[in-house]
Amino acid sequence: QDDIPGLSIALIRDGKIVWTEGFGDANTLSAEPVTPETVFEVGSISKAIAAYTALRLVEEGKLSLDARLSEQLSEPWLPPSAYGDQITLRHLASHSSGLGDNSDSLIGLDKSIAFRPGSSFSYSGVGMMYMQEAIEQVSGRSLEDAARRAVFEPLDMASSSFVNSVAVKPHLASGYMDLNLALMLFLIPFVPLFAAASLLSTAGSRILRGRWLPTWKVWLAAVVVAWMLSLSLVGLQWAAPLPNFMLLMALSAVALTLAFTGIFLAGRQIIARLSRGRCGGVLQVIWAVISIVVVLLVSGLITVPVPRVLSPQPSAVGTLRASAPDLAAFLLELADPQVLSREMAAQMRAPQVGAGRDMSWGLGLGIAHAAEGDALWQNGQTFGFRSLMV
Repeated sequence: QDDIPGLSIALIRDGKIVWTEGFGDANTLSAEPVTPETVFEVGSISKAIAAYTALRLVEEGKLSLDARLSEQLSEPWLPPSAYGDQITLRHLASHSSGLGDNSDSLIGLDKSIAFRPGSSFSYSGVGMMYMQEAIEQVSGRSLEDAARRAVFEPLDMASSSFVNSVAVKPHLASGYMDLNLALMLFLIPFVPLFAAASLLSTAGSRILRGRWLPTWKVWLAAVVVAWMLSLSLVGLQWAAPLPNFMLLMALSAVALTLAFTGIFLAGRQIIARLSRGRCGGVLQVIWAVISIVVVLLVSGLITVPVPRVLSPQPSAVGTLRASAPDLAAFLLELADPQVLSREMAAQMRAPQVGAGRDMSWGLGLGIAHAAEGDALWQNGQTFGFRSLMV
């Protein structure tokens, strides 16, 4: 498709990687081409790698697949509850723990449990966070270090990392998105915060100066306060897992502010000259609204690379970076295990819980059932990236 800047593919046939190829640009600004070694953010494929890491710890005797997880940790992660105390690593890996998918840090992490563990399927990012906690507690390592020891090094996945590591960063592709999403996420808190700041400024001007209209310095202060608070609020949710998206949002907000200011001030001068005081205030408000609409419409036509300078906190939910050949090597390990035991690999591939029509979930991966046979799969999505392994 014309709207995909870059793409990397690895093809498996008869238990071997038979073809890899890169297409397009890893960064359109530098014209850096995509190669098979190019590294992409692969989103929720992180969950499969985290599950494999945990199962390696099971084989080392540091974790149990079916014992209550709360009894295996030195520090509790879930509050005590009848359902919470029943959760096992098997439940987490198969998304049947009853934990939800809401990890919104703005309203706090939701650790509620919707059903008896093992009785149903519910895709769970919170369950993956619990698994990461278990991995880090029993191994005494960060998720990145534990995965490097258990997965990346044994399987020769040299281009894989949960962070922007020194080895990965030079090969990392830039994600691409139009500016509208970043701007809209910024404007959602900015508009009510600016409205509140403007009302306070107006009231303050009336009390202190006897005039309803604040000075331009007060208006500027209201803009700055709302701008900083907006980024701070959004940053509570996105700064740790997606620092580069936060950087893009900040840059977009600066560009939005400058573009709006330029357009508005130019229009204000024209209105002041033409109206000569007649309905000038109303016309300026109308022009302000038009200016915002114009900026948003233009931003929707602009596609930009997401910066790649910062590194996220490693997360089993979705911070994995990998190349297509690395993911193919991981799938080959599940089909014909060389590191994990055959018994454990068979459990990963075996249905643990039904996940809808012609679908179930194994330990860490989805399983699609068809007349031709079963297919292991997991997809991923982050801001600017899409991924799929089957």
